[in-house]
Amino acid sequence: MAQAIRRFIPWYLLGVNGISAGCIIEDKRRALQHQWRIPERDLIALGAAGGFPAGYLAMRYAHHKTQKKSFREKYDKAALFSATGWSLIFLGLRRPRLGLKQAPKASSSPLTSSRRPMTPGR
Repeated sequence: MAQAIRRFIPWYLLGVNGISAGCIIEDKRRALQHQWRIPERDLIALGAAGGFPAGYLAMRYAHHKTQKKSFREKYDKAALFSATGWSLIFLGLRRPRLGLKQAPKASSSPLTSSRRPMTPGR
């Protein structure tokens, strides 16, 4: 189960970051054309779901939502919530360490070997 989750998480994060960046850039396009906009709560929810890294990059790239302090504060809180949650998930998925590794087995000595000892002259 944990192995399946480990394989799924990178794809999930890639997808949610792509959607987050796409939505922010699309919202900027709609704003310039005076069209119906993407609600801020949706953009913040995408950031909280793990899409905040690409969201921040898209905001800087498109120069969108960078001056609106109330949005930035909410987005920052969502990013902090997301980063904390993902950190806890990654820490929980790590394999537990049980202390020091076991020492390798010592090779068998001639005294305890089950083979017959070699005798000279044979």
